[in-house]
This record gives sequence, structure tokens and C-alpha cells, in this order.
Amino acid sequence: MIGLRPKTTALYLERPRLLRRLPDSSGFVVWLEAAYGYGKSVLTSQWALQLEAAGWRVVWLSLMGEDARGLLARVLELPSDTPWSLVLEALWQEKTLVILEDLEGTEKLSLLLKNIQGIVLISSRKRLPEPEIPRLKSEGRLVHLTARELAFTLPEARMLFDGDERAQLAWERSQGWSLPLHLAALTGTELEISNDDVDHEALLEGMRESLEQGVWDEALLLSTLNYLPLEQATALTRQLADLGFAQALETGYRLHPMAAETILERYKDEICCVLEREASRLTPLMHGEALERVEMLEALGSLIESDVELAEIAPDAVLRWDALAPLPRGVNRKATVGDALGLLRREREGVELILEAAQNLANTPRQTVDAYRKAVWWLTDLDTTKAREVIAIVQPLLEQVDAVTASRFLNNASRVHFETGEYEAGEAMVRRALEMLEIGHPRRTGLMMNLGLLRWYQYGDLEARLGLFSEALAGPANIFVAATVGHAHYDLGRQYLLLDNLTKAREHFQKTLEHSRQRPWVGLAAQGFLYLLDGNLEPLTGLLARVEQWERFEQENQLRGFWALSLVASEHHLQAIQLVQAASQTALTEGGSRVVPLTAKALALWKLGRTPEALEVLALDYGSGREADLYWRAAQYRITRNNTHLEVMLGQTMVGARILPGLLPLSELPRNQAELADVYSLEAVLKSGWKDAIKRRLLELPALEVRVLGGFGITRLNDTVTLTQRPKEIFLLLLLNESREAIAQMLWSELEPEAIRNNLNYNLNALRKSIEPWGIPSYLLDTGLVRVHSDLQDLEGALKARDAALVCDLYKGDFAPGVDVPAINESRDALRQRVINLLERAALDTTPSQAETFLARTLEIDPFHESALEALLHLLMTQGRRVQAERLYKDFKHRLWVTLNLEPSSRTRAVLGAFEPESL
Repeated sequence: MIGLRPKTTALYLERPRLLRRLPDSSGFVVWLEAAYGYGKSVLTSQWALQLEAAGWRVVWLSLMGEDARGLLARVLELPSDTPWSLVLEALWQEKTLVILEDLEGTEKLSLLLKNIQGIVLISSRKRLPEPEIPRLKSEGRLVHLTARELAFTLPEARMLFDGDERAQLAWERSQGWSLPLHLAALTGTELEISNDDVDHEALLEGMRESLEQGVWDEALLLSTLNYLPLEQATALTRQLADLGFAQALETGYRLHPMAAETILERYKDEICCVLEREASRLTPLMHGEALERVEMLEALGSLIESDVELAEIAPDAVLRWDALAPLPRGVNRKATVGDALGLLRREREGVELILEAAQNLANTPRQTVDAYRKAVWWLTDLDTTKAREVIAIVQPLLEQVDAVTASRFLNNASRVHFETGEYEAGEAMVRRALEMLEIGHPRRTGLMMNLGLLRWYQYGDLEARLGLFSEALAGPANIFVAATVGHAHYDLGRQYLLLDNLTKAREHFQKTLEHSRQRPWVGLAAQGFLYLLDGNLEPLTGLLARVEQWERFEQENQLRGFWALSLVASEHHLQAIQLVQAASQTALTEGGSRVVPLTAKALALWKLGRTPEALEVLALDYGSGREADLYWRAAQYRITRNNTHLEVMLGQTMVGARILPGLLPLSELPRNQAELADVYSLEAVLKSGWKDAIKRRLLELPALEVRVLGGFGITRLNDTVTLTQRPKEIFLLLLLNESREAIAQMLWSELEPEAIRNNLNYNLNALRKSIEPWGIPSYLLDTGLVRVHSDLQDLEGALKARDAALVCDLYKGDFAPGVDVPAINESRDALRQRVINLLERAALDTTPSQAETFLARTLEIDPFHESALEALLHLLMTQGRRVQAERLYKDFKHRLWVTLNLEPSSRTRAVLGAFEPESL
């Protein structure tokens, strides 16, 4: 991770005497203290390169008076308001060198310097009042290099001048100051000293004379910027860097600050012309910073006037520039500044200014609608009556503006109706806004999400919420709702939990992690839900503590609540109560999100037999909200068994009973409403033993998966079924379509008829209990087996179709090996012979490669099948594979002799022709 980091190039001299003094292990602070131009950045870059080669991560920031915590957070892909504790946690997850340049002494770095688990370099032009520095020095953990150490020595200066005799004079006059030495070496300028300072203007004149006009103009442009990103650079920028007059950074280019300051003082008029000409190359934010630096204040005012989205990008900068730019403000500028005030929590000031802009009589319809769009957003929080007045004023104007402007206003206006519970009116506005935009327009994303929320709050339309969110997330991204993508996936994950669709829930929680950079607290909550889905509770304590640090009570309550519910489900009731009671009082008064943890606490109390206390918890005022009411009703029903709560809950959404699996255990449904179990998983219903519910689901039963070739196994709904010997024999005979009477005679022919019947019934019951533990005939009926799929069936189909390749693949071994029942033995032998016959016949009419496969498989099935060996030897000999044929023959001969005391036939020996029988 890098900020304004110089590239190490051959233009910069490496100075081993300084690099040797810099640490390579954690726990140290390096302080470079010197004026501009002493090579601090170059030395740091060379050192950073060495550490990177040793596996260190480098985070490089140029503070220039900005907040170190916020900048570090941004570089670490965290929100700028991330608390120091969380920034440091992310920072020290791996070996890291943190470089903070351009310190002015006002920065607050104590928390960073108190707990260094990597290396920190701080760079400044003057003494720093940081209170941690004396402590670090006393502990021997501070490396402090000043201008005296950083100045070039005479031998280093000679290397810079390539041995030129001018090196000594330049060194003496500059006193080792590296930037003047460097520029003097590049330009050939003679250094002059005045009042103990270098003549910067002479150096810059030398620089100007050394450059072509286009390259010089590029230097003038760079003097107005902190740095120029790579995407805005041109061939002239690169030429300026190649010549050594600009610093090539990892992310762009910059002039040395000292050179930039001198250029700004001396060539301001030229700079203004260049900046005006090159403005289109710069982003609005860069353009504004450049105009501010050269004090082109009228142009700065015009920029705010022209770019109505600037407030959303950089509200702080907008207010700073507005204070500098001359008055009066134009309409767009007022609206933009007002929006910036709102974004910085100064809503009342902002709205006043926006309304003033909107009411300007000289406005175009678009200016009026845009201004009122901003106003209605902030008025929703401040004064809904005024917000409604604004909506009424704008309605007639919507026909006079373009579709995007009109739809954006309607989207903001719908928020008034959403916040006041007028969901139908809000939905109508959002639908109207959607109709104005063509399919695929990026601004439809946020509108579809809003429509999904409105449908949910108005009707409990969970399908619309899921569908519209999913459709929006699959469409083109809108830069202004990009931050909500992770949150939207998180929301979808929780909704799928309500439907007990754990696969979908997991999928969306995983996607939350991919899009949680701007809202890491949401990513943490999603990770917590993934742990819960995996049953991995160990990491949850630490993870929940990290969510708490963000003070995002909605996500904290959701995660804490679902964790507590899982503890209740696993009979850890005291732990569930303790988990909820550990939440802060603030969290447990935070609107509808507190419902899940508090209902979990109530359920735990009820399970412990403390029903009055449980009902007291549920008697709290939870506020409104459809989702909150679902959890509250579910808990009320479970504790009181009052069916009214169940009926109300079923009417809360348009999906009806489908909401139940995420809210109620199957065992707690009323036993006279078996139809409610239809929405639970088939496995859960079967395990419940609820016969009425099971009977309704019998048609959904998947077939028993039976393996009888090369072994024996039965799988039912992914569970393995184990049979004892007699039930296993009965099952196999039933699989061969033998009747019960025939089976009884086969297995107990020596017994009396009564004993035969008793034995048969006893073992049939044992078989039924194993394959139908829910107690309802499902696979074993009076007529035989049903809903059974076996590898034997597949093999019979392949044999019938004479598909030798498939037979080869399906025949894994003998039918029911290890089972000794005459009928099974006969079937085993007959099946083996049928397979062999098919493979032998198929080998006669196929490709040599396939024939070899079939014959080799025949010998695997019957190692003494001499005709298959003969055919295979012939095939190998015709392909010139004599050595392989000889080896195959010898193995067969040895096997035949050792096992049966026999020799191969003369016909088989004759296939090898050239070999004498004795040698084989």
C-alpha cells in the first residue's frame, strides 16, 4: 500500500552510510528532520525497497496537515472515521513499515507511536512536539537523522557530479544540501549563497533553460498539485521525470515541494495560463486544489458553480473553497455548498442555502429541480411538512426537465413517504422514477432497492424485496450507491435466513465480505453469521467485540441476537441470557434491531421455567417495523401458545407460512395444522416423527440409493443406512424381485410354517425400521420395494442396451459380495457371465484401444478367462507391443499354475509365435 512514494531510479544516488543506520526489525521509530531538499523521500524509498524484499508491507502517506488516522484508514481500505483501535488492528496484521511525510507538528500520533508492532518513519522540516518521542529515545527505539547527517558528504557530491571538479565548489556552497546539488548537477548552474541560503531562483532559471517549452509548462502545472496521478500524466510528464526535474512516484508524479513553491512565487502568471489550458486533464477535486494553490479564486467559485456533484465527493473542500471564492454565489454554488453543509451534519444551514438557491427567479427548471432535490433530502429529517411543500412545488416542473433529473428528484422525495409510513405513495414515486429511466441505466440500481424496501414495509412482500435487490445488484453499478452493495448483500443474507434458505444466506454473506471495504462493520457482522452457519462459535466473542467498537448498533444487535437464538436452540440458555445482558444499554434501546437479542433472552428465560420474567421482557415497547414484529410474535406464540400470534405472524408477509422455518422450530407448530410443516425441509419433517406432516410429504421422498456391485451400501437423504445380516439378505432378495413367500423358504426352509412367518415378520420389521425410521411405509410395501435406485438397475439397463463402455464403468465388482444365499449366489454368477460375454463380443467390433480396455476388464473380472487373454495377446502383438504381451502371458501362466496347477493352452502359447514355450 503506497501513497506519494518516489520510485527508486538511477537518478538518485544510494547512500549506504545512511541506509545502514535504519532498522529492519519491529518496534522502532525513525525520525528524519531536515528542510526541503535533503533527500528524505529518496532515502526512505530506497530503505522501503529493502524491507519489501524482506517481506514487509509499506504504507506511505504524505500528511500535509491532514488527519493521520483518517488517511491510514483510507489506505487500509477502511472508512475515514474508523476508530484508532481498529485502524491499528488492521495496520499491524502483517509486518508493516508506516511512512508519514510532511509532518507539521500538529498531528495526533501518540496512539500510533505508543503501540508499534512494525516500524514507523516520521519526516518533518522542523522539531516535533510529539510527547512519545522522548520516551522512544530513552528506550533506545528512536533513530533520529537531522540535516547534518542527511547532508551529502564530499565523496557523495563527487559521485553526483560524476567526478566533475565543480563538485567541491558546489558542495562547499550548498553545505551538502542535496536538492541544490542535484539541480546544479543537472543544469550546470553555479550555486550562489545569500544569507546562508541557496539562490533558488538561479537554480530554477537553470532548470527553465534546460527544458523545452512543453516540458517547462508541464513543470508549471505540477507546481500547482500535490501530485499528478498516473492516469493524468502525459509523455511530457514522463520526460520531466526522466530528466530528473520531477519525482516519479508509484502512483504518479510530483515536483519537489521546494521547487514547486519557488515556481509558484516566480511564475504565477504563466501557471494560470497553463492551468486554464490543461484543466480538462484534471478531476474536479484536483482542479479545485490547483486553483486554490495559485489563488485563482474567481475560477474556484466557477468550479463550485459548474460541478453540482462536488459536495458528494469532497464536502470539506467545497466549504473551504466557497469561503475563499468571491461573492455573490450563483444558484448551483449555493445548492452545492448547502449540500456540503448537510453532509457535514449542518443540515439546517444547508437547507436554508439550498432553498434560497431553489427560489431564484432566474433559475432554469433543471436548476430548480436539482436544488429542491437536495433540499427535500435534508428536510425529510428536519421538517416533513416543508418537505411535502417542496414536493408539491416541483411536481409541475418534472415535465420540463430531463428524465435523469426528474427521476433523481422522485427518488429523494419518496424518502419523505418512507419515513412517515406512507409506503403506497412512496412506491408510486419510485415506480414513476423507474419508468423514466431506460433499462440498464445505472441510476435504476438504487431505485429498485428502494422499491423492494417499500414493498416489504407496505405489504410484507418478501419476494419483491429479494427479487428487486438481487436484480439491482446484478445490474450496472451506480457510483453513488456503490457503498451500499455490501450492505444490500448482507440484508439479502438475513432475509434468506428468515426463509431458512441457508445456502442462499451463505452466498450473500460471502458477497458481503467482498464489498465491505466502505462499511467494515457490515462485513464483520456477515462474517459472524457465516461462523454461526458453520457452527463455529469460538471466534464470535472477539468478532462481536470488534463490531461493538464501531458503535453500529443495528449490526451488533442482529449478530448478538442470532447468536443468542442459536444458543437457545442448542439448550445453552444461561449463556444466551449472559450474551444479551453483556450488550450496552445504548444498543438495547436502539429501535427495532434490539428485538432479536431481547426475544432470544425471553425465550431463554422461558426455557429455564421463568415464564413471568420472559413475558416481562416481551412487554417492552419495541417500536414499529414488520421484521421486528415477526420476531416478537414468534416469541409470544412460542411462550404462550396463543394461536392469535401465529395467525398474525402468518399474515405479516405475502409469503405466508414460508416465513416459519426461520422463526419457529417445527416441533412447536400446532399439531392440528400439519399443512404448516409443508414449508420445512423434508429432512426436518421426517426426523420430527409427526406422522400427519410426513404423510403430506411422501411424494417428495427421494429414492433410496443402493450400491450392490463390489460392495453394499444404502443412502437415504445423504444418511447411511446400516442393516444387520438377515435384513440385508431380505433386502437383496427383494431387490431381485423375489416374493416374500419365496424369501421365507430360502432363508428358513428347515423351520415350521409358524416359525417361518414369525422370523420373516420380525426381520421385515427390522428392515423397515432401518430404512423408514419415521414409521410410515415409504420404501417397503406389501408388494415389495418402491422408490429404490440401485447400481444394479443401471447395469441391467446398460446390458440391455449393449453399451459395453458403460457396463465396463458400472460393473465395480461382484453382486452382493460376502452374502451366501443360493438365489443371490446364482444371480451373482449369472450377472458376472453376462458382463463378460458382452465385453468379449464388444471387443471384436470396436477400436483397438477400446478393445484392449474391454479385454483387460474381462481379465480383471475373471483372471482365468483364457480366451480373453488370447484375444488381448493377439491385439498387443499386432501393435508391436511384444514386451507387454510377454509380461501379461507370464503373469497369467504363473497365476494359473499356482492356483489351479494348470498350464495355458497351446493355442494361447502359439499367439506369441517367436517365443519358445520353455522360455515363457
